[in-house]
Amino acid sequence: MAKIEALFSRLEEGVAALRGAKARLKLYRQSLLKAAFEGRLTETWRRQNPHLIEPPETLLSRIRTEREAAHKQALADWQEAVRDWECSGRLGPKPRKPAASNDFDTITQDEREPVPPIPKEWLLVRLGEVSMKWSRFFGQLGSVSKVYPG
Repeated sequence: MAKIEALFSRLEEGVAALRGAKARLKLYRQSLLKAAFEGRLTETWRRQNPHLIEPPETLLSRIRTEREAAHKQALADWQEAVRDWECSGRLGPKPRKPAASNDFDTITQDEREPVPPIPKEWLLVRLGEVSMKWSRFFGQLGSVSKVYPG
């Protein structure tokens, strides 16, 4: 009986240790995200490799160009799918037309206020502007303050 009591006691200690580790992990995760958003995670690498860093305006322009090209290709694929659908006697649902690319407004000063300072080499943009997958969703939010929990 004493041995069972000792095993249960060890089990309870293990459960308590796991709960503590879970709480510490949550704190470490928050610290890591904060460091990432402040640019501290890549600070040394950026100092050592300035020749590899693309100016944010150039990168954003390239992302926009690639997004436009992807949209044009999606439209061409859709037009072909519609032709195939019509040739097959319009069986099944009509292929869906791809959504138009979003044009994003410049971030206003009021929207910048809740955001902590960022490195001068960075550019503050809406998430949808740099993410093809989420651009439609975040384009609808319309405000950095809704995306960034300031």
